[in-house]
Amino acid sequence: MTIGDTKSIAEDLGFSKYTLRHIYSTDQIVRRSQPLNLTKQSKNKKILISTDLMDYTDNSKSLLINENGKRYKINDFEVNKSLPPKSVIYSSCFNNKFVEGKSSDIKIDK
Repeated sequence: MTIGDTKSIAEDLGFSKYTLRHIYSTDQIVRRSQPLNLTKQSKNKKILISTDLMDYTDNSKSLLINENGKRYKINDFEVNKSLPPKSVIYSSCFNNKFVEGKSSDIKIDK
């Protein structure tokens, strides 16, 4: 993962991207007795970023993320102080579309 404006930032920052998969819960005794329900984790559509990434966004209210040639403008993100530095967490489904797999190159633009 690299961040925009690489003139002032080293190319290899060792960023981590974590993808929350849409996990379903079922009845453990008779699986057909209940419809599949999304777990609380999978319903969370917010993008979570580590506090150090806010330094690169100039405290803007949106992030531009490039992932494998696709651009996403994200207005709905939260800073999570418990995340390790250089981390981004988002759901595998974004804007009702399946996004890339668990690992890929990401660029956050200013």
